[in-house]
Amino acid sequence: MKKLFAILTILLMAFTISSCGSNSQYGDNHSVTLKNTEDHKNITIKFEHKGDDITKLSQKEIISFKSLGVDNANDAQALLDSKVDKIPSIEGYENKIKVTENNVVETIKIDFDKIDADKINEIPGLNFIGDPSKNISLEKSIKELKKSGFKEVDEKK
Repeated sequence: MKKLFAILTILLMAFTISSCGSNSQYGDNHSVTLKNTEDHKNITIKFEHKGDDITKLSQKEIISFKSLGVDNANDAQALLDSKVDKIPSIEGYENKIKVTENNVVETIKIDFDKIDADKINEIPGLNFIGDPSKNISLEKSIKELKKSGFKEVDEKK
């Protein structure tokens, strides 16, 4: 579980805060998807945006039992039960963790138009560079995620 929060922290630390205009290279596209399947990771992040401003984030991570240090679903569930109970209930934030027969699937959704910027710091593992009440730059976030091994993928595939 520590690895799970560490990965989440790395990803969200990558979000640099910016109040840039709409001169984004992503222009009229309304979403961008990135994946990282290196180093036993299987993480997909989808950003919805208006210009360079991220409005929503959806993340799905498939976590092997081995990376959690357990051998089976029962052990994974026991490890995660206390962590799941600590997930805060905040409008605009959703975090679901499901233990399957072969792995753990975590889905995170953040609606930056709905979430209270003051509540963001209550979410374990979330760290922002700068002021989360300002706009989050899509281009800077993608640049940082690519440094961590993420690659942009064609959403239509």
